[in-house]
Amino acid sequence: MSSEPLHLKDWISALYDALDQFEPHNARAIRGIAGKLRARIALDKEAVSVGFRGPVLDIRKLKRSAPLAAPSGMTSRACVTSILFGYLGVSEAVAQGQLELRGSATEVINIAAIIEILVDASTRIPPMQKLADQYLALGPTGDLRAEYLARRAAKTALLAHERAFLERAGLLE
Repeated sequence: MSSEPLHLKDWISALYDALDQFEPHNARAIRGIAGKLRARIALDKEAVSVGFRGPVLDIRKLKRSAPLAAPSGMTSRACVTSILFGYLGVSEAVAQGQLELRGSATEVINIAAIIEILVDASTRIPPMQKLADQYLALGPTGDLRAEYLARRAAKTALLAHERAFLERAGLLE
């Protein structure tokens, strides 16, 4: 392998190839969800256009100078790293604005479903685990665990306040 850093195009291609090899049913599911749609994906300063020509994954590099047309998904390395470590779920990343999905409701749901399939499969498929390890080895992105613990503490405090309010209002037995 070249010592040159992988481009987003290379990461996506490697992930899909591993999925297709080890869980072809999930690769078919992704092709079915994507259909004839082309989506744009941006990770920090890199962007690609992704779609299928029949069963073949077609990925093209894009310039990241302008906003991406919908359907699209944009995120950061820190967000992907948090998801890989299990500190952040896909829906939580969307709700917090760390993963921005654009398009119609159906397109956004389909993009999220594809991401969930890839994240789920990456826990079982050794080549995908190796890719995750390579990605994580690229370097630190801040104190992700501290951010996760702070979010969890804030959620716990909010739930305690809600419960206390419900008790004061006589709505709990």
